[in-house]
Amino acid sequence: MSAVRPSATIEVWATTDPGLARARNEDCIGSSGWAGQGTIGLARHSYSGVEPVVCVVADGLGGLPAGDVASLTVTRELVHGPAPADTAALDEALLAAHRLLRDHGAADPALAGMATTVAVLVIAAETILCANVGDTRIYELGGGAVEPVSFDDTPGLAAGSGELRTSVLTQALGGTKADPPRPHVQWFKREPLGFLLCSDGLTNTVSEAEIGATLAAGEDAAVLRALLGLALDRGAPDNVSVMLVRT
Repeated sequence: MSAVRPSATIEVWATTDPGLARARNEDCIGSSGWAGQGTIGLARHSYSGVEPVVCVVADGLGGLPAGDVASLTVTRELVHGPAPADTAALDEALLAAHRLLRDHGAADPALAGMATTVAVLVIAAETILCANVGDTRIYELGGGAVEPVSFDDTPGLAAGSGELRTSVLTQALGGTKADPPRPHVQWFKREPLGFLLCSDGLTNTVSEAEIGATLAAGEDAAVLRALLGLALDRGAPDNVSVMLVRT
């Protein structure tokens, strides 16, 4: 994948919120050069530089120690480091982030076992890489519909079922399992299209059909506010993060 100037400006809109039931936000969002956590009303970033753009949504696992530290650590590692140049490099970047979480846990008992899911896009001049571990999702946008391109690591309903679901994860970055995770990594030829990245705080409360209808009904900033609003109106029992990427 060539690290040359993209043929058009890349727009990234993102928001994250603790929701209405959690004391803290264990999600983290970021794109090349920045990472955000806590409550972010709306963040807009525009890129037209010479390097590929890396976009990340990570969801620290609740019920385990330091989910907020895990998601922030992985997001920072991916958005501040060199952009992976191909699928093998992206796979290794995620495994390196996994090892980093395990190392931090081994060095500090308060962090032992911390884990996070993650979804990543890497946008270059001619190609787009995408990867996920866990149930943080990536959707391709087009024609008023959303098409899942990620794979849920759950024993329940997968992305693309059109249904709301709550499931136990079968893998994540970090954690205590002996075997390392196996990231789902893909690549696309770059065309004028968009992607939506989101944590399960959105997809557990808002269906894919509703996400698609909302995307078709407004401008990018209004879409993110509307999606977050839907989750909050339904009680938002989990942290909610949404990122809209226009390539």
